[in-house]
Amino acid sequence: MQRDFIKRLYFSACLCALCSVFMAGKLKAQQSSTATGISKVFNPAIGVNGLFLGTYTDLEEDDSEVEGDGHDLGGDAFRTGLHIQELEIGLRAVVDPYFKAAFLLAMHDVGSIEIEEMFLQTTRLPRGFGITVGKFYLPFGKQNRLHTHAFPMIDMPWIHASLLGNDGLNDVAVQLSYLAPLPWYSEVSLAAFDPGDESVFVTANNKDLGYVVNWRNLWDITSSTTLEWGISWAGAKTARADSMETLLSPFGHGNRIAGADESKTGLNIIGSDITLKHVSTNYHSWDFSTEYLQGIAATDKKVEAQLGGITAYSRYQLNRRWWVQGRADMLGLPLTGNSGRGESVEALETGDTPWRITVGPALVLSEFTVIRLQYDYMDRIIENPENRVLLQLNITFGAHPAHTY
Repeated sequence: MQRDFIKRLYFSACLCALCSVFMAGKLKAQQSSTATGISKVFNPAIGVNGLFLGTYTDLEEDDSEVEGDGHDLGGDAFRTGLHIQELEIGLRAVVDPYFKAAFLLAMHDVGSIEIEEMFLQTTRLPRGFGITVGKFYLPFGKQNRLHTHAFPMIDMPWIHASLLGNDGLNDVAVQLSYLAPLPWYSEVSLAAFDPGDESVFVTANNKDLGYVVNWRNLWDITSSTTLEWGISWAGAKTARADSMETLLSPFGHGNRIAGADESKTGLNIIGSDITLKHVSTNYHSWDFSTEYLQGIAATDKKVEAQLGGITAYSRYQLNRRWWVQGRADMLGLPLTGNSGRGESVEALETGDTPWRITVGPALVLSEFTVIRLQYDYMDRIIENPENRVLLQLNITFGAHPAHTY
């Protein structure tokens, strides 16, 4: 009798254990499934970012700098008024043990919607190698790799807008990267890309590709301070008139170029950037960064045009939520060229360099909400100076991946 009781107790305990396992598995399945019964683990992470912008500028509507000529530092979003600077919808997912993927749509100032990025990236290649295929921001310099909502300031640096365009180098490409086995972070990236219609590298032949090389290094100076340095090159064989237009238009010399000239010119852009960054646990972080770019249009025989410029910014965290920041831009370092009619273009006298100063505070309520106020003073030398005030609300909801360091 006692033996039968023990058997019943044993089988009852086993039955309760099995029921507990079954119910736990069913509850977990319900939590990870949609209403259709399909597991949520197969759905991509979805995130949305909105940039809302209020702008005031003292330039008149008929001034050339606000007519959207490709070198107006942002186009319509920087006219006086209220704007949606950008709306970005992103989907990201791990495809399988070998690939991860991203798909991002962007809309600028209530304009057309475009595919900003759509790429596959390897995750398990051996010996530090990685491959990225699709449409993405090419690994050129520091600023070009950032999405608009991750810019240090509200708008793009002057030299980047002039040489790389308002959308930056963002084309269909294949990229090979290699993380060297060194005591510090050192990565080399090589990319071949197909210049699109909006790229500064408009090739003279549809079969021509452009190329990018980037070498990036990061050293730990202390446990909370790092030094980053990188050098970059991008180049392609472009139509001569297009190359000259890219380099000379920011100073009003585009109309002097012989547009019928269909000969090829090598358009090369070189750059170097340095960033010093300090991350503090007591809300007193800061960073300083400077980047120099120079565009060179050259044939086998001579250099036909050059445009260089530098940008530098610094940010300091006052307390948990408030930052102050500033930036300086200079163009025309150097600016030389030939109009195609035998005329030498030397637009700037010694010491007469276009420049811009940017200052303002930022209220960082959380990693999902930021309010920034920015004042710009731009002295273009050959045009009227501009005073501009920008107020931006930066909102993110949904999945929010980490920004580039």
